[in-house]
Amino acid sequence: MASSFYTVESKLSAADAAKRLQEAVLKEKYGVIDVLNLKQIMAGKGVTYDDEAIVVSVCEPNYARKFLTLENTVASCLPCRISVTSRRGKTYISLPLPSAMFGLFSNGELAKAGAETEAALKRMVDAAKA
Repeated sequence: MASSFYTVESKLSAADAAKRLQEAVLKEKYGVIDVLNLKQIMAGKGVTYDDEAIVVSVCEPNYARKFLTLENTVASCLPCRISVTSRRGKTYISLPLPSAMFGLFSNGELAKAGAETEAALKRMVDAAKA
């Protein structure tokens, strides 16, 4: 069975990989909706987390419309989120695959449409690891 995630290791710091990811998103003509630094958010609430955890939310509006037209409850899965995390001194960039995530819905057309976006999303992840 194929993995539901596409994950690569990066030699960059999490912050640098997240910055490169945002640049790659724009080159693919997607938009960066939000960047959440979970470590900072937790620290603001008095919770200590030793590793890095950054989530970059990305969207391509034409695909978003297509997904929502096929299944309006898919809104809870949008926008696409790509994580940049660290663990034991290593940085990882991870993407939940839309075909797998949308496969949770009883709508084969939705999973098929999600698969259409995967090549571009994987290119973003690969560009960010350099």
